[in-house]
Amino acid sequence: MAGRIQILASKTSDTSNDVLKIPLRPESLEWLKGRTGVLFPELQATRQESRPALFSAIREAARVAHEVILAAGDPPVVGTRSFHSLRHSFASWMAESDIHSDVRRNLTGHKTNSIHANYTHRDSALDRAVAALPDL
Repeated sequence: MAGRIQILASKTSDTSNDVLKIPLRPESLEWLKGRTGVLFPELQATRQESRPALFSAIREAARVAHEVILAAGDPPVVGTRSFHSLRHSFASWMAESDIHSDVRRNLTGHKTNSIHANYTHRDSALDRAVAALPDL
């Protein structure tokens, strides 16, 4: 049975200081047991405006390309990876796994369905739907 950890959510444009309850797997809770203080002190010590550069350094060290093809075509649609891209990926991966939208919204901390819809991209679901159509 997974437990929950509470964190104070803070975004640059959000001053509500909402508390998010995030479910965690038992092994994660065990790892956290008895720990006190800030979970990621290095990240908290980094000024918020310099975090994108920190993400870029980690991405480069992991040899993950900065540019990504978002859609095939002529010419293809090319985008870039950023720390914020992880939020889109998280929401989309859950959608692709058929996790209910209310659960996805709760886990991402989105307050409205319209905001959450902007983060959810169901590319392979479209492919599966087309593949399920009868042959002509």
